[in-house]
Amino acid sequence: MTCRLRTLPTTLPLRSATTTSTQDDALTVLLMHVERAWTAVTGAAPTDDEVRALLRVLVVDVLDLGVGEPYRATALVALRATVLDSATAEATWNHLVGLGRDLSLGRSWRRRPDIATYLDSVATPVGPSARYEADVRTLRQHSDATWRLSPTTPGLA
Repeated sequence: MTCRLRTLPTTLPLRSATTTSTQDDALTVLLMHVERAWTAVTGAAPTDDEVRALLRVLVVDVLDLGVGEPYRATALVALRATVLDSATAEATWNHLVGLGRDLSLGRSWRRRPDIATYLDSVATPVGPSARYEADVRTLRQHSDATWRLSPTTPGLA
């Protein structure tokens, strides 16, 4: 439906973008949220042109993330490459779902570093991206070698 809304000619009413009663209900809720938020910010209800301009950039992706669903499997593969211990991916997923729920209920947001700090606090720490692992390993080896050759090492002072 959002694809149709983005390209809907201005000569057609917004309601013509829906093809089912479920989509009509969803559009009703969407328009209600848009009008409420717009009015809260601007002090006036949006015009039809303003609503259409907003809807032209709106994209909604519905991802089936339930147990056994393909998007969940894809997400878990990516998560396994992100956490320090891939065995904690499922627990990390559950923590992220809980955090997302809490943030949604509180209508708040977190930056990526804040989410990483949260995951560290619940014992599912994230690490460097898999594509950086070799670089991180090289830096650690270099640091260890530098430490061993530091001025506190006998004979180097």
